[in-house]
Amino acid sequence: MVKFCLFGNTYSLLQVFKYVSFLCQIQLDPLSDGYFCYSISMHEIRKATVRDVEGICAIRDEAWIDTYPSKELGLTEEAVRINAQGPDGELVPKRITWFKQKILNKSDNWAMYVGLIDSVVRGFVVASIGDDGKKCINSLYVKPGYQGKGLGADLMQKAIDWLDEGGDIYLEVAAHNQRAIKFYERFGFKLTHNKVEDEQNRPSYVAPIPQAEMILDRTAS
Repeated sequence: MVKFCLFGNTYSLLQVFKYVSFLCQIQLDPLSDGYFCYSISMHEIRKATVRDVEGICAIRDEAWIDTYPSKELGLTEEAVRINAQGPDGELVPKRITWFKQKILNKSDNWAMYVGLIDSVVRGFVVASIGDDGKKCINSLYVKPGYQGKGLGADLMQKAIDWLDEGGDIYLEVAAHNQRAIKFYERFGFKLTHNKVEDEQNRPSYVAPIPQAEMILDRTAS
């Protein structure tokens, strides 16, 4: 975190803000008449390494537990935790192993990027191209407390860029997560209203989280 103070009128301070806001996250705090303190958190997006994986999985689970509980759907925090980790946490090491193997395989059809704030991993995105050529954004999570700072948008754009031009891009989102749906709509995604089939062979202890499909139509004229 970089902090510094500037003296000046509101107009000049806003010009400084606009100039550097595309590079980093800025928090502007008034100190006294004419003085403002800028707290700048630098963003970095890079490919994930095996050393990142345990932190990535922790971010995923924390984001699930923070986001998916719903009184309307009967999804308690404990039910979401079990979905994410298994009753005794047995899914965590399996997921860690799976992600590490995917990274080591260095496939041209699968990519994971991490987003760092002040050199610490605070979010990640996974994108893939199926054997049938279908392009998907599989996961996008930012650690609670660091959402709304532009990191998710940077990760999303990186995934879209990696998937290259041409061809539609698909993703699935929890149907009750209106905040995420609106976020994806900012990038041009639209709900398809296609039914998303429930996971096959889902363990009995896993509570269903209804999903909605979205598409970024890049073939429309």
